[in-house]
Amino acid sequence: MQSVAVHLLVLYGVLVRGRDPSLALWLRQAVLRGRDQDRQARFTWLTPPDLTRGITVATIVAAPTPQARTALVERYVVQVWEAWTPHHATVAAWYDRYAAGT
Repeated sequence: MQSVAVHLLVLYGVLVRGRDPSLALWLRQAVLRGRDQDRQARFTWLTPPDLTRGITVATIVAAPTPQARTALVERYVVQVWEAWTPHHATVAAWYDRYAAGT
């Protein structure tokens, strides 16, 4: 749960809040700061979406040029974020609670 939550928080921070992608590692660490027992209870289970359609890692690897792979990776990231749409409000609330002041 924690891993999914933290990665969704990074996607939210970058794609919705406009945080610089270079801050992704720092943001992942920031949302986990605090007492250990608090970290274990911060996030709830989110039912994963079906990620079997659309762009895959195999699609990206098969692209003929670095530029094409980069474009596919960017589309893939957006595709993954959009797949989690039913949980966007939850992720936004987590961001406001654990990352907004960072």
